[in-house]
Amino acid sequence: MMTDFNQIIFLFDKINNINTNKNSIQNIKLINNYYNEIYQLTKNKNDKKFELYYNLSKSYLINLRNKYYNLFSITKQHSLINFNNTLKFEYKNIFNDIDNLILSPVYGKVVKIKGLFIQIYISQNDNHDIFSPIYGKINQIYFKNGIFKDDTFHSEYDHTGRLFIKMENIYGNLKFIIEVGKPQYITDTIKVSVSENDFLESGQKIGQIIIGSTAYIILPPNSKNYLKLNDKLKGGKTIVAKFL
Repeated sequence: MMTDFNQIIFLFDKINNINTNKNSIQNIKLINNYYNEIYQLTKNKNDKKFELYYNLSKSYLINLRNKYYNLFSITKQHSLINFNNTLKFEYKNIFNDIDNLILSPVYGKVVKIKGLFIQIYISQNDNHDIFSPIYGKINQIYFKNGIFKDDTFHSEYDHTGRLFIKMENIYGNLKFIIEVGKPQYITDTIKVSVSENDFLESGQKIGQIIIGSTAYIILPPNSKNYLKLNDKLKGGKTIVAKFL
């Protein structure tokens, strides 16, 4: 019986023997599947000899994933979630453990969980960067109770200002809110470095809050929450939930 390492070498040989000059759909799918097999064989290995093959396969799959997104983002009138069913099945089959995780958009502490609603308190001692919780597209950014100018949002005096961001990827939709300007907070400012229709990497920094604040995540119905009250979160790193 072949060891995992020998199987990886065997798969790489098969990739190298495919005639890439014949850029047929069949050849592309074969290469995709071989790299996916290599990724699955190496992703949980701690042995150094697997590291190179893990990095190569994951890099290939991430580049492939970006091509998928570029393909169905060309047609602006179609939502990411509504593209060709065959492509969607193939994508999910390959990337179901890369892009279906939902990360915390901020550092802080879970202070409330009610159904799909999660409230996170960001203390003045926490890191105040804001991160994309998923890989996907920003569908909408909007603000309430304040003024947005030159990439900076200021809440109105003595009012709670809110930044709303709605995102989607192939697995579903996600909405999160950053709140500033309550009387007990020193802060009233959020800097934003992204725009609508931007594609973001999971964990990518997208903005910053000045001093302390509160964040809210509204999980999609097709997700499983991994958090409990008083959990300490790391923005862009802690897994909050998973698309099902």
